[in-house]
Amino acid sequence: MDKCGVSRVSSELKKAILSKAEEEARSIISSAEEEARRVIEEARKLKQQVIIREKERIIKEINADYEAKIAESRLKARMIIAEAKSNILKMLEDSIRIYLNNLTTYQREKSLANLMEEAVKALIEDLGGASEIVVYVSSRDVELAGIVASNLSKKLGVHIDIREAGISGGLIASTLDGNLIIDNSYEARLRKALTSSLSDIKKEVFD
Repeated sequence: MDKCGVSRVSSELKKAILSKAEEEARSIISSAEEEARRVIEEARKLKQQVIIREKERIIKEINADYEAKIAESRLKARMIIAEAKSNILKMLEDSIRIYLNNLTTYQREKSLANLMEEAVKALIEDLGGASEIVVYVSSRDVELAGIVASNLSKKLGVHIDIREAGISGGLIASTLDGNLIIDNSYEARLRKALTSSLSDIKKEVFD
């Protein structure tokens, strides 16, 4: 084979080798690009998962903290309202006590007369008749109660024995044996009035 023939074969061989190398290179590059895309996609998905998990964690923490603060605020509000109710009722009770303690002699006598007649009549009715009733009053009202009792005894035909008790005003009436008692003391009447009016007071003041 002459030199020209050898040169031609050599050139064709080089082309074949270059072509093969280029083809392999393209295949390698293509595979590498595909692998790169896969890795990038996996990284993107992982990033999204991390973001989602982190968001969920933050939201849970915020919600938990929010609920805790709400519960704490509600508890504080209930405590404040309870204290306000207690203070208002205490002021109301104190005001009523001051008013009752400052009643004039005439007002106390009228009060004793009404409370005594109410209690004595109730005892007589419960007993189906009675000959003697015991009435307890405060030390300051013994004399007034005696006057009231004298008039009421004539009116109802029953003996009323006046005795002293540690109450601020009003009276406590009972049968002679103490089996039946009607507490018409100012303390008892005040408790009853405050209890029965408590819902109205709460509605007016706190609703």
